[in-house]
Amino acid sequence: MAVTQGIDAHTINQQHRIVIRNFSSFVSLIFTFFACYTFSEHDFKEDLFFRFIVLLPSFSYLILQYLIFFHTTWKGYCKTESTLRNILHSTLIVLLLAFVIINIFSSITFVTDKWNSEDLFFYSIILPSFFIPPTYLLSTSCDFITTSFTATGINILVDLMILLSYLTFLLLLLFLEKAEYRPYFILASFVLILVKSLKEIYLPSRESSSPAASWRVIIFALVFTLAVITHSLSAYVSISTLARYFRLSATGEVLSIS
Repeated sequence: MAVTQGIDAHTINQQHRIVIRNFSSFVSLIFTFFACYTFSEHDFKEDLFFRFIVLLPSFSYLILQYLIFFHTTWKGYCKTESTLRNILHSTLIVLLLAFVIINIFSSITFVTDKWNSEDLFFYSIILPSFFIPPTYLLSTSCDFITTSFTATGINILVDLMILLSYLTFLLLLLFLEKAEYRPYFILASFVLILVKSLKEIYLPSRESSSPAASWRVIIFALVFTLAVITHSLSAYVSISTLARYFRLSATGEVLSIS
């Protein structure tokens, strides 16, 4: 009886983890969308609390996810005779910890920065769409121990569609001045994440347990590289914002944060 109860409890915990893992990203996105179209630009320009509220879901999701990645990678990896593999996993652990620090630092910097009228759309729509999709893929379809992409069946197609939509959005955001097309790819990622989340909750798929094929390692490397790029840009913007703050302070100008 005790064994049966233990198995049932473990099954329930697994189901709860699946729900939280799949829906946390979706909730983060929908909350910021809701905030953008519910409150006025004046609210966010004048009130530090509103800025904190609009950024809290996304950065809470990012910080918690990368803390989980860091913990599981650090605890789950066993050293091997391969020096290269040991170096790779040590680098992963350091980068994951760096991502946690960057997200904490960026959340503080972005909240306290002075917002212009157009910044509401950027922080509530563009910024979550910039960070969340690669983090979602790392959370639901990647294994840091085997450094591979683990999706199977229809999830492979859905994940590749999320990845393609995100890459197109990134291209439009960073290299092409095609702002009118960005909402379509933001919406595409949003819908695909919702579809996969619902599918995994009600019809969960098994993860690949076979030795990592080359294409699985390549997809993992691509998704993780995207996470490195997004966090590098976030760190750069945060440091630039902080430098501007100190520069204004040194010249006697006041930088309003409320």
